[in-house]
Amino acid sequence: MHYEDLSVAVETKPEGGYQARALASPFGPGTAPFDLPFRREELEELIREVSASVLEPVNVRDLAPARDLTLSRNERHPSEILRRTGARLFRTLLGGPVREIYLLSRGRVDSHPDRGLRIRVVLPVDSPEAGLLQAVPWELLHCEETREFLARSARTPVVRTLPLPWASVPFPEADSSAVRILIVVAHPKGMAFLDANDERERILAAWEAQRKVEVKILPKCTLRDLTEALRADSYQAVHFITHGSFDPQSGAGSLLLETPSGGPHLVSGPILGETLGARRELRAVFLNACRTSQTGFRSGQDPLLGTATALVRAGVPAVLAMQFPISDRGARIFSETVYRSLAQGGALDEAVAVGRLALVQADPDSCEWITPSLFAALSESDVFKPWCSRAEHREVLRDEALTQVGVFLRNRDYARAEQATSAALERMPETADLHYYLALALLGGRRARQLKVSVLRPIEAAARCATCCPDRAAHHFCFLAFLVQDFYLANYLSPPPPPIESLLDEATVAPRVPERLAELAELVPWTASITARLSEPAEREPT
Repeated sequence: MHYEDLSVAVETKPEGGYQARALASPFGPGTAPFDLPFRREELEELIREVSASVLEPVNVRDLAPARDLTLSRNERHPSEILRRTGARLFRTLLGGPVREIYLLSRGRVDSHPDRGLRIRVVLPVDSPEAGLLQAVPWELLHCEETREFLARSARTPVVRTLPLPWASVPFPEADSSAVRILIVVAHPKGMAFLDANDERERILAAWEAQRKVEVKILPKCTLRDLTEALRADSYQAVHFITHGSFDPQSGAGSLLLETPSGGPHLVSGPILGETLGARRELRAVFLNACRTSQTGFRSGQDPLLGTATALVRAGVPAVLAMQFPISDRGARIFSETVYRSLAQGGALDEAVAVGRLALVQADPDSCEWITPSLFAALSESDVFKPWCSRAEHREVLRDEALTQVGVFLRNRDYARAEQATSAALERMPETADLHYYLALALLGGRRARQLKVSVLRPIEAAARCATCCPDRAAHHFCFLAFLVQDFYLANYLSPPPPPIESLLDEATVAPRVPERLAELAELVPWTASITARLSEPAEREPT
């Protein structure tokens, strides 16, 4: 999906209070500043109310909440609270002078199925109120007219943007031959249980269909292990499976790694930033740990001491973190969905929106979907380019489906071959070999001349579809020629066009795949007289 940006800056006014202004949109320059009708006390109450509405773990340890602790639900109908708060944020940020720009931008992208509107909320970093404005849950933006939370739609992902010019230098183009991901696991002694093994397996499974992706695991990771791994190889993404910590007194965030003896080691956001920020090939860091995107919002606290903001300040182009506690189950569902979307060719912000929706689908009563926050520096747009090609992903899926169906056919398991082929055709309807395999499955090892017309029709239809696909080849025409010869001509019937001579001419000039021609002779021995009329096939890589 191609995204256009609608960037809206939220700022403090010199005389007190808050204002916003559109910086850029698909319709050109932004707007003059306009007042935001909030007082500090109101924003603090809004933050507390949303935090209380999100599922909170009980028995919270001093260090960090565990992702799998029993969760208690707020009795104040949290979904309604979130809708009301999100609608107020929407009217405030995207109302007034920005409303017309937003509506025009939505109309522009909604008229194209492959376009989206990225909502970039530009947040201050150097004012006394910066921490408070960063602590506002902007992911809640809710349009009452369309009844949608913008951040839950892949068409309108929400990104937190920090105006840090020094953190926005262009990073080198990643090696197109491979995407390397480092998974960092830390589970120190005495800490609450995290099902890191399940999350790791989900992530690996998400990338199975991408040949170009390499995943390395760092179990029981210490800070030294992480440093040496980053020096030894280049990675486009680092994923952390661990606990997070946030100190509201200092406004500082930390991530939990292990000591050499397996004990807990709290690594501050700035130290983690120095460790990761020096790697200019790094495109994104995923902090799948609680409270890693929280910032201190007491007046005068440095908003860049939070774990996620410290990484952005250090030069990490994009950081995905958690602003509230998240259940272990929710964290695993979210990370799996995000990586599946990336593996299928989705952009990072698109994948985050898809992940939010997966949390809602897994538990409609849960409010955990607002917990993830995606950060980027102001000028970092390249980071949102897809990591993988959708075409490459489809090729892998196609090859896997053809291999599976080929095994079914050789084992004469025609029912499962038909089922698998039909399912694959729903995703890849222009793949000639899938139509061809469907025809073989429907034929079921029988001779065409023995079939009734009603039985032959779907077989012939699938075979003809194969010869109309862009990747049609000689074996598709040979099989259709066999059906014409063995059914129509053998039964003294007039076949529909084209005549068998034309099919054989097409087979002669079409690309030839020796493996497929040999397979056809094995599965349908009566095609030997057809394939024999071809000249010796030239070598060609199988498709």
